[in-house]
Amino acid sequence: MSTFSEKTLQSEVSGLLTKTKKSGEQSGSAKPWGVESHGTGTDSGGVNTLVSPTPPVPECVAQGTGDEGTLLAAKKGTYQGTGVYLLVLSNDADNTKVTAYIVESACAKQASSPPGKLLLTRSYARS
Repeated sequence: MSTFSEKTLQSEVSGLLTKTKKSGEQSGSAKPWGVESHGTGTDSGGVNTLVSPTPPVPECVAQGTGDEGTLLAAKKGTYQGTGVYLLVLSNDADNTKVTAYIVESACAKQASSPPGKLLLTRSYARS
C-alpha cells in the first residue's frame, strides 16, 4: 500500500495518469462519476463512471471530494497514518489541469455513512 505525502503527491498523480494512458483506458465519456443509481427511475442504469478505476472507489469516498468532475485515476494508500484514497479528477474550469484529492476511507466500513473526510486537495498540470 502506498504512503502519500504532500512532497510526493505530484509524482504519484503523474504516475497514475501515465499508467491510465498506457493501459488504454479512455476518458472520453461526458458522464460524471462516483454515484450509483438507487432505483429512482431517472437513470438508465449502472454506475456513472467513465472508467472503473482500480481500486473501485466507495461512494462515500467519492462524495468526500465535493467535486463532480471526471474521475481519471484512483489509488488506495495511507496519509499521515490514516487509510485514504488518492483520487485524481479532471478540472472542468481548466482542462490543462487535474485536481488531486486525498479522502479518508473509514466511511467505507460503515453501512450508512456520511461522505469521507477530505484531508488534502492540490491542483497540478495535466501531463
